[in-house]
Amino acid sequence: MMSKDKLTSAVFIVLGILLIAGSNYAMLSYATPILEALSNFATQNNVYTLQQCGAEIPHELQKLGSDLESLIIPFMYLGVPLIMAILSFLMFLGGFYYHKSRFAPQLEQEKDKERELLRKAVLKMESENK
Repeated sequence: MMSKDKLTSAVFIVLGILLIAGSNYAMLSYATPILEALSNFATQNNVYTLQQCGAEIPHELQKLGSDLESLIIPFMYLGVPLIMAILSFLMFLGGFYYHKSRFAPQLEQEKDKERELLRKAVLKMESENK
């Protein structure tokens, strides 16, 4: 049977893994349209058109220009460090509860020995007082 600490450790580790997977998915799902826009820009216009500055800019590239200040820069300066701080905290908690669960049986045995010694000492004192 899984102890409470092992279960808590597993929950924090799973949360950390979900955070990693979610941030990777978000980055990949956002990077794909950007790469497609850059690819469309590079393949639909030839060098002659680019030299004449008459390039037709795809809508995705225009969207990238508007998203730069509202999404990309704030995410780079706030989102990534925040995600890393949360991930570090979750992994710390996962490791803490994992190691706590490893030493829980040993601590329980020590407590049982202590209780037994106290019980014997009390019995000995009671028998001496009678």
